[in-house]
Amino acid sequence: GVFSGLFIYLSFWYPRRHLQSRLTAFLVIATLTGAFSGLLAYAIIGMDGLGNRPGWAWIFILEGLFSTLFGISAFFTLPQSPSHARFLTNIEKEYVISRLRQTGAISRDDNADAFSWQEVRKAFTLPQVWLVSVIAFFFGRELYSPTSASTYTLLLVIGAIVFGLA
Repeated sequence: GVFSGLFIYLSFWYPRRHLQSRLTAFLVIATLTGAFSGLLAYAIIGMDGLGNRPGWAWIFILEGLFSTLFGISAFFTLPQSPSHARFLTNIEKEYVISRLRQTGAISRDDNADAFSWQEVRKAFTLPQVWLVSVIAFFFGRELYSPTSASTYTLLLVIGAIVFGLA
């Protein structure tokens, strides 16, 4: 949910043309942080025995604590739209909103952008939503499953043995 939520949130701030570069930068940074997460886990697992807890437990405790605190603080600090941003001047707010309206990211009528359960129901009737959901499910299963690498290796080895490719 983090990636899709962030993408939607950023679409409230940037026109489509500028949004692509921001999303690309975010995905590159996410990939780089993934490269260093192993080093962080290695350092945290060195806390083995501290507080009578194994090192792996400290990984869950610290990462869960950080995620929880960050989520709570984001709920209270992130503005819901440019018009609610305390860190922007009125001129800056008007500029951002006018750019979003020009590109069609938001409508010219504020009532048209209001939340509606009817629109949510309509979204669930679209075949594109179901197709993307199925693709995302299987992508997430392969990307985040602890067995995906072993399954891939097993299939490769079995394929090599069965078909004589080894």
